[in-house]
Amino acid sequence: MPTVLAGEHESAFNQLMDETTEALALAKASPDLDDLAACMAVAVLKMSLAMHFVEQQHAGFGKDVEEKRQRVMQAMQSWH
Repeated sequence: MPTVLAGEHESAFNQLMDETTEALALAKASPDLDDLAACMAVAVLKMSLAMHFVEQQHAGFGKDVEEKRQRVMQAMQSWH
């Protein structure tokens, strides 16, 4: 199976994704709203950085993600 990224970029991407997972785990265990906000802010930042690595080698990736996010949001709204 081919990798999305190669070499140094793959390693950095994997680290960012691991850090994102860790930030989300911390958010899940956050005892108060300030901690939750801080952990979620870190997770969003890490996801943005990871997307940037992919965008560098696969132009249009960020746009594709945004289009899919919009479709998911529309689908979720139709459930309510």
